[in-house]
Amino acid sequence: MKPFGQLLDFDTALATVLDNSDPVEEVENVNLDGLYGRVLAEDIYASMSIPPFTRAAMDGYAVIAEDTFGAGRRNAKQLLIVGYVYAGDAPTLTLKKGQAVQIATGAPMPAGADAVVMVEETEKRGEDVAVFKAVYPGANIGRIGEDIKQGELILKRGSVFDAGKIGVLASQGLSVANAFARPRIAVIPTGEEIAVSGQELRPGQIYDINSHTIAAVVRQSGGKPLKMPIAEDKTDKLRAAIEQALEADMVVISGGSSVGERDLMFSILEELG
Repeated sequence: MKPFGQLLDFDTALATVLDNSDPVEEVENVNLDGLYGRVLAEDIYASMSIPPFTRAAMDGYAVIAEDTFGAGRRNAKQLLIVGYVYAGDAPTLTLKKGQAVQIATGAPMPAGADAVVMVEETEKRGEDVAVFKAVYPGANIGRIGEDIKQGELILKRGSVFDAGKIGVLASQGLSVANAFARPRIAVIPTGEEIAVSGQELRPGQIYDINSHTIAAVVRQSGGKPLKMPIAEDKTDKLRAAIEQALEADMVVISGGSSVGERDLMFSILEELG
């Protein structure tokens, strides 16, 4: 019986596997909520800017910044409230000098306004609002395209989807994306000495630990484990199990690497090429 020659260190083993592996080319159209941990199969460009409009970043009052210059606790600037804008609204009015619009966080800025005074720096007085702090143009607003600009590359082919990348995809109104199929990894436990969990152990047996652990690592790494039945230490049984497993993208065999007389794995693998 010919034993395996020597143990490989991790880096050498990894390089050997990668040098003898072909990348998965199969692509699947995957729903947004199923993309976590999947690998993107195409570049994705922004079809729209985010935010798609200039919006308020704070609750308060949309104003013309110049109208607030010089404001302070002892020198409030009085502005006429001419409307209200809430998130989801589409304002139609145009703000004029000396006016203010009450606005909610995330709401579109009305035309003419170029800043937002935080509500904490104001006091409503009848139909007016008193402003106690000056703001500069652009203060407390989020400009169109500040996060994402239309046409820019937002997700690269080969990216692994995490929560943030799924959020980027959702920002574009996309509900699906093309992702590479999960590699199917067949896991074959071997040996007369191991038993399926839940079965009564015979003398000299232990429960199958490795195949469950390996399957968990496969899932954690983005693969799809295909757990095979425990293969007996018989040449025909082992060969049949391996040949069946070869339908998967990769085969991981647990056991079968010792130098004992009953260890048949080396010869079978050599025969199968």
